[in-house]
Amino acid sequence: KEVFVLFAFFFCSTSATYCSSYTDCGFGETCCWDSVCREKCSGCTFNYECGTDECCDSSDGYCYDCSVLKTPAIVGIVFGCLVVTAIVIS
Repeated sequence: KEVFVLFAFFFCSTSATYCSSYTDCGFGETCCWDSVCREKCSGCTFNYECGTDECCDSSDGYCYDCSVLKTPAIVGIVFGCLVVTAIVIS
């Protein structure tokens, strides 16, 4: 039961990895001009090239906070996490 709660908490609480140098970032990532770790700082094509909780806008090639681009999806994820957490706890 505790493992599921920890998993749900981790899954529901991810956020961008902020950095001050490339050493703060994971393998294959670099510290971009806005202090966020990403696979590419510009010219993205796919979401995986962006930082955590960011989405690629392929029309301009930049990564943006997913909540700006997909607010209904974020609301759904938060609601889903709350429901799963409540089920596991009960």
